[in-house]
Formats: sequence, structure tokens, C-alpha cells
Amino acid sequence: MLWASIALFLGAFLPWMYTPLGTVSAIGALSDLMLDGQPGAWILYASFAALAAGVAPWRLFSVVNGFIVAVVAVGLPVYHLLRMWSQVGFAGWMPGPGVVLSIAGGVLCAIGARELLTLTAEPAEAAVRA
Repeated sequence: MLWASIALFLGAFLPWMYTPLGTVSAIGALSDLMLDGQPGAWILYASFAALAAGVAPWRLFSVVNGFIVAVVAVGLPVYHLLRMWSQVGFAGWMPGPGVVLSIAGGVLCAIGARELLTLTAEPAEAAVRA
């Protein structure tokens, strides 16, 4: 989940869309017009939540927090991509690295939370013998 937090942090600031008029970032003045508010702020908050899930000593907290971050980090960029596609199609714009890193960070969080959920604690004797 630590790698996911880095991907989400970078995805919040990198351009989400390339258009003929320039790039559209998830944080900034153009994002108010193009992206219904500032989804980059939500992704930035999710990056810190993923960091907390990655370093927390409580397994249940990390699992729940990881799944919440995964839903936000995958759902928000996919919503904006589908919204842009439904409005103008694929003419004149292309997804940027920010949206790709945000989705990838969400997928990494989901994988990390699933791994923590399915992790079984093995006894100390078995770990020493191996």
C-alpha cells in the first residue's frame, strides 16, 4: 500500500486529460470547469489514507482503509473518464498520466487490502523451522 500511496500522490498533481487547448489537471482552476470540482484533492486525501493503511499496526484498520481508498481511487477517475467520454466521445482529448496513476494506485490498494485480508498468521515455531 505504500507504493499505492506514492502513485496516488503523483496522480493527484499530474495532468488528467490532454486537450488541444492544453492539459487539464485534477487540481487547479480548469478542474472547476471541466471536472466538477477538484477530484485531485480527493485523490490526494486518499493517498494519505493509503499511507496510513500501509504503516498502521492494526490489520483490520489497514484492510478497511485500503478498500475504502481503492473505491475512491478507482471510482472517481473512472467516473470522470466516462463522463468526458459521454459528453464529447474520444474526439480531441486523451487520458493523462494522472488518471492512469490514480487508477493504478487504487488497484494496488485493493490488492494490498486483499492480501492482508487473506493473510493467515502462522505460528512462530513454523516460521522458525522454515
